[in-house]
Amino acid sequence: MLIDDVQQAMYSAMKARETRETAALRLALSALKSAAIDARHDLSDDEAVAVLQREARKRREAEQVYRDAGRPERADQEAYERSVLERFLGKSRY
Repeated sequence: MLIDDVQQAMYSAMKARETRETAALRLALSALKSAAIDARHDLSDDEAVAVLQREARKRREAEQVYRDAGRPERADQEAYERSVLERFLGKSRY
């Protein structure tokens, strides 16, 4: 399942001491778990993809807001988090 893939990637990032990637994956996993609690059942892969798409959209919008506000370092962080999320979406799912 997609949630398991995200969790395994987070564990790998933690072991590799990739702090930025770990943080981005924690955010994704948190959003997935929150959506599962709201739905009151385990998420299917399609539902998980919808959650990740929503999170990627939030990152894209936040990146633009930060760029417009003259905060390129924060915009770059949002862009990085979005790129991590998009790895799980794939081209066909996005």
